Amino acid sequence: MVLSFLEEEQTDAREVAKLIEEGGQKAICLPGDIRSVEYANSLVEAAFSACGRLDIVVNNAAYQMTRENIEDITPDEFEHTFATNVFGIFYLTRAALPKLRPGGVIINTAPKNGEVVAKRENARAKKDPWLLALRS
Repeated sequence: MVLSFLEEEQTDAREVAKLIEEGGQKAICLPGDIRSVEYANSLVEAAFSACGRLDIVVNNAAYQMTRENIEDITPDEFEHTFATNVFGIFYLTRAALPKLRPGGVIINTAPKNGEVVAKRENARAKKDPWLLALRS
């Protein structure tokens, strides 16, 4: 199993790797940022090289901050959120598909973003699929 994590999460990654190895499996820890297309490509290549195949990809990288008002979300924070939660999923999926074995799966998860908008503008959120997609 290959674990991807941000460098500041190295302590947690080591703990998870230890549990995997205690369960009798090999764990490879690769720090990096899924917002980078180069990192997503290198992550898939490293996993494929280390394991000889790619059966399951689980992408649970996410960035989420809670703000009381939408006005409190800065443009940089908004871009960081999309780069992690949308672009990162795209980059990893695009890199993994050519290596994925027949019958393999890609599992993507996402945080519950958009909640502030849905709370504040509930009538609009019900009509606007973009807002609902952010919330899913």
